[in-house]
Amino acid sequence: MQETFNTANTINKNKEERNNKQTEMSNTITEIKNALEGTNSKTTEAEGWISKLEDRRVKIIAEDENKRERKKSNQKYHWLNGYRNNTPYMCCL
Repeated sequence: MQETFNTANTINKNKEERNNKQTEMSNTITEIKNALEGTNSKTTEAEGWISKLEDRRVKIIAEDENKRERKKSNQKYHWLNGYRNNTPYMCCL
């Protein structure tokens, strides 16, 4: 009878240890999931910032190209209209 009692105690201890390990593993998995979600959130946020910066860069480049084209156009206009009979004159714009 004592042997049966000892066996039952051993089984209960093993069951309790297994439950504790399962709880610990579950907690660890939850911590890993939370860490990954935080990392994913930061990655998504960084991607958003990168996208905004790329859009801004494209806009700045386009504006710069437009300024250059306007400057070339104005220079060409003044060159074509700035001289009459090989005499420079002021044009009114």
